[in-house]
Amino acid sequence: MKFNSKFHFKPEQHRGEDLSEGSLTIQGDAYSIKELLEKYANGVMPAIGKTGDFEEEPDIDSPDPTRAPDFDLSDLDRLGRETKETLDKRDFIETTRAEKAQKEATLKEARKLLELESEAKETELKKGLEE
Repeated sequence: MKFNSKFHFKPEQHRGEDLSEGSLTIQGDAYSIKELLEKYANGVMPAIGKTGDFEEEPDIDSPDPTRAPDFDLSDLDRLGRETKETLDKRDFIETTRAEKAQKEATLKEARKLLELESEAKETELKKGLEE
């Protein structure tokens, strides 16, 4: 087996990697060093990498948005606001249902009282007619 060394290396025999295929990069889809440093200084890391999914069985029906590669602090703030709004709506609906049930129970009691009063008046009228 022959090893390459500086004494018998011939560059024409070793062309290197063939890069004749088209480029896979997207024009204008790269961060400059200045942009990277500004984002780092502001605490916002650009989505330049993708974290792997190391769960055994990821939940496809309800994915975790915090594991997305482009998830940052503004997304966390938005997610918190949306969650708070959803919880506020749920609390409002539960409160409204409880108030409605209480009103219905009060109306039902009032109807029973009215029925009892009307029955009492009818019995008084019957007693008055019998005497």
